[in-house]
Amino acid sequence: MSLLLMLLIMAIMYLILRKRFSNVANRVMCVCAAFGNVAFLGVPIIEAVLPDFKEGAMICATFVTTMNILGWTLGSYLITQDKKYVSFKKILLNPATIGFLISLIFYFCDFHLASIPYVGNTLDWVIMILAKMSTALCMMILGMRLATIRLKPLFTNYQNYVAVLIKQIIVPFIVYGILYAIPLDSNFKITFVILSGAPIAAVVQNFTEMINQGQENAADMVILGTVLSVITVPLITLVL
Repeated sequence: MSLLLMLLIMAIMYLILRKRFSNVANRVMCVCAAFGNVAFLGVPIIEAVLPDFKEGAMICATFVTTMNILGWTLGSYLITQDKKYVSFKKILLNPATIGFLISLIFYFCDFHLASIPYVGNTLDWVIMILAKMSTALCMMILGMRLATIRLKPLFTNYQNYVAVLIKQIIVPFIVYGILYAIPLDSNFKITFVILSGAPIAAVVQNFTEMINQGQENAADMVILGTVLSVITVPLITLVL
């Protein structure tokens, strides 16, 4: 469902903006509209809203994996217009997919690193530190880009507001309307809608840095989306 949702959003955005794809800001907007900060902000929000719904973390993980698969492939293609990014190899051999597959093996085998004699606790501690570093690292990259941009375009460029409006207001309400009529667990519906309305993902800016296109546009949209999430996220949770 997360894959279909992101593909649908990117397809709709592409159909709307394809005649304006010469502007890299529009290409970045297609990706921003689909990718949300489902890990760094989504997980703590889900844990706060639904503290007894332990499956929420797994749903967040599937969103993250889907986002990274599309980011390394279709997302990079939309920004660069280079078909070399769309390949089966890119889908499987990227850090997020590899890590998720390994974690699934541990999960289904009920295996814990701490159970390994002598080194288990140390390995468990190292992985926990690495997990905590990921948020800080993304924020540092975003901060470095923020230090090089002018603040005026951040708040005056209408494209930034359009990207935030689509990602953080329109998309979650559409998802809410679709799921409302489907007989699914209410906690699942709430989780899915909240994650759909998560602010624009910081990883979008990381992808633009790697492919060296649209870095300033991505940074502006991510920063504005994060700032406005103070309003948009509570609005979504109130509706639920």
